[in-house]
Amino acid sequence: MPLEAIASSRQPPTAFVRCVVHGVLSCMYTYTFYIARTLDYSIINLPTINEVDKYIRYTLTLWTLSMIMGFFIISTFLDFFEILPQPAIINKLLNKFREIINFLFISTITPVSMCVCSGFWFAWILNSKDIYPEEMNNYIPVWLNHMVHTLPIIICFFELLFSFHKTPKLKHSLICLLTFETVYMLTLVILRIRHGRWVYLLIDIYVNTLFKVIIMFSFLCYIFPVIYLIGCCMLNNYYWGIKVTENINNTEKVVNVKLKKT
Repeated sequence: MPLEAIASSRQPPTAFVRCVVHGVLSCMYTYTFYIARTLDYSIINLPTINEVDKYIRYTLTLWTLSMIMGFFIISTFLDFFEILPQPAIINKLLNKFREIINFLFISTITPVSMCVCSGFWFAWILNSKDIYPEEMNNYIPVWLNHMVHTLPIIICFFELLFSFHKTPKLKHSLICLLTFETVYMLTLVILRIRHGRWVYLLIDIYVNTLFKVIIMFSFLCYIFPVIYLIGCCMLNNYYWGIKVTENINNTEKVVNVKLKKT
């Protein structure tokens, strides 16, 4: 991304440094995704966790892992091509791709990752024996559990502060995030109707009334993600600053507003 597009005096790393860092992260998450998809989940048969092999593809954890992996792979390619001299039309196309993935990173990937990580560990603190019993370490490596339930929120915060991402309009971000959450919620409901159980068996155990289901989906799919999204946008603006465009005498003047002195 051209440095002149940045709305404060804070400068991001060069394209080469970004390419190396994003390349390492993409390899790390590609390997994690490969291991997560090749484990034998059919042998897991615990009171609160079973039929994992049948429902693993519908878990938000795997969806989040896929989004993070895809984001870093695409970012690595864009960083690499940014190092090379490009015709104007190709450069414009690459910038458009970067604009799209940056929008998705701010609007969906980061808030959803925060929901997955904070939700899992908060529930684990309340009831570790049902959420993720110690026996699970016999089936799933400990490092893999942390890669999918701990590291995503750390990686997203790191990326937010490591590289510049233009903060999208809140209205557009909300539409994107709420659309994603609604699609996922409907996926769970449809599977519940088809198979007679929730993807997460714990819902059948603890959320056993319609009122509880409505409250759960309201908080997990709408209230918490929106709070995380707003916080993410505020942090991004605070760290990088915002760019305001004024129209003076029919000419546009860009005014940089620094929200944090550097």
